[in-house]
Amino acid sequence: IIYLAYLSANSENYLLLYGLFLFCSASIRGIVFPLVHHLGANKAKTGREISNVYFSNVFGSAVAPLIVSFVLLNYFTTQEVYLLIVGLTLLVSALCVSFQTKNVKLNGLFLYAGSLAIFIWVLLFKPFDLIEQLASNSPYPNTPPSRIIENTHGIVQEYVAKEPNANTSIIYGNNAYDGRLNTNLFNDTNGIDRAYYLASIKPDIKNILVIGMSSGAWLKVLTDIPTLEKITVVEINPAYKEVIETVPNISSVLSDPKVEIIYDDGRKWLNKHKDEMKFDMVVANTTWHWRNYSSNLLSLEFNSLIKSVMSKDALYYFNATRSIDVFRTTKEVFPYSYLHDAFSMSVGSLKPIVFDPAAVKKRLCSLRDSKSKKLIFDNESSCNEAFRIINKSHLIPYESINFSEISNRTPEIITDDNMITEYKYGKAIL
Repeated sequence: IIYLAYLSANSENYLLLYGLFLFCSASIRGIVFPLVHHLGANKAKTGREISNVYFSNVFGSAVAPLIVSFVLLNYFTTQEVYLLIVGLTLLVSALCVSFQTKNVKLNGLFLYAGSLAIFIWVLLFKPFDLIEQLASNSPYPNTPPSRIIENTHGIVQEYVAKEPNANTSIIYGNNAYDGRLNTNLFNDTNGIDRAYYLASIKPDIKNILVIGMSSGAWLKVLTDIPTLEKITVVEINPAYKEVIETVPNISSVLSDPKVEIIYDDGRKWLNKHKDEMKFDMVVANTTWHWRNYSSNLLSLEFNSLIKSVMSKDALYYFNATRSIDVFRTTKEVFPYSYLHDAFSMSVGSLKPIVFDPAAVKKRLCSLRDSKSKKLIFDNESSCNEAFRIINKSHLIPYESINFSEISNRTPEIITDDNMITEYKYGKAIL
């Protein structure tokens, strides 16, 4: 079935075929269990024998996900784990056959040796790569990723950009766009102007919390704030570090003494440290609002958790990805909330945010590379152009947002329980 999935990865009806494959796999497993139950209690259909079969089934169902998720996926790719499970299944079945009777023992041994040989051949020589095939249409048709990094937290893909003048790689996390490895404001292929806007909007920024490092481009821009003392980064997936290490203009963040990178779940870390520190700014690189588990980072409860670690004049800046419910939820928690950059970003603040053009331009022009200490915009012309770019979009107060531009319904509040961005409205219905 895995090989059939590989062959059909580029088919127009691949979702229908995958549904069929899942149905076949589930049907086979459903048929196997009563057979195992019958054979396991073959000698005596007593309560003890039957309970042993059920115990083994429940024990395996509970332990196997723990072993796969927390152990195997740290050392093997997803496909290798699938093949390992298939191989072990074949070996167990071969052993069962070989121990039945003397007449079929030899056949069982042949099956054992054959399945082991096939498993080793597939594992070592990798005649097909299902994950690469599934990722070959993002972001360009029939274009495989230049690099795939897999671990227990997911799959990170890197693609070589094909657009003219776009000389930076594109990063996908679990097959969803995550950003580009670009910090050049004058060749803005990834909305990096928002990071420069954020680095200039507020005076005397000293302590920043970043939840989700991703490609590290935004983190690099924030490290260039001259008043900065420390950035605490909480990232759940260490695979992004492997990506950043290969990018000269961003990799300096990994050795920057002002940057502390913590590999942990953002919400879990906040709950453990919410009474220990306060931040002048919190930036969350949240995923698309319709992705699974996105409610954990968009809900009323999470916004309230963020608010608890903010200093009295801090702001919270995070991805809304055009969900009107994100803005409504932000407004419910923060006394002042704003929209930024055409419904892409939501801002929550404990005090009104005042845009002073002269002050913002001065802070923008004072940004210095954290490592070399050179000005990012080292002449008046580039400074003026940089300010012109970030000045194209401004914060819009919640009361002035025209939600009818993207939706014909009333915004609702996201909670941990209702998870409306994932299930009620999802991707298609904004």
